[in-house]
Amino acid sequence: MKKSFKIYQLPVQHDAKFMGYDFAKENNLVLSLDNYNFIWEGEFEVLSDKVVYSYLDYIYMKFQGAKPEGYTGHSLSTSDVVELDGKFYYCDSFGWKQLNWSTPAEGQKHEVTCDAENVHFAQNGELLYGNGSIGSWEKEVIGGHDRSGNKLIPFMYWIEITSMPHPRGKRGFYSRKEVKEWLNGKKVVATFNQ
Repeated sequence: MKKSFKIYQLPVQHDAKFMGYDFAKENNLVLSLDNYNFIWEGEFEVLSDKVVYSYLDYIYMKFQGAKPEGYTGHSLSTSDVVELDGKFYYCDSFGWKQLNWSTPAEGQKHEVTCDAENVHFAQNGELLYGNGSIGSWEKEVIGGHDRSGNKLIPFMYWIEITSMPHPRGKRGFYSRKEVKEWLNGKKVVATFNQ
């Protein structure tokens, strides 16, 4: 039998990043799913009837050293959240703290602050932030060569962000890097898909 899980991490600028649960609460730091970036979804083989905290510790250890290909987050650490069996667990200074959170329903919208490394260009043309859609993109082949015969940028991306005007105030073409840099730190509305 396999179990699936999700990992969420706070953006670097959040005051509760790498802080224990009690510290965050004592200092009135807001901890909600809206503050977190979706980082990874995976699954593991259940080898025995372990208690939930053993599963969490297994996930913790799996994300300490070598991480799966495509994983962009840091090693699992204090203030990170793991979703397992529909429940959320805060990685505390010592052990885990179960949180009273729920996953956004399909189609539910939340305002999120973008972190460039969590913006993804999905193959279906959606521009994603974590597992929430923030807009759409199309690839436009522009190609060409300069006078020396060097190949120029082979393509650019036309983007549309659902809750914002275009970066330059008009429809335009951008590199992936420009899109990510422009969105970094900006608040956008994400529509979550299950």
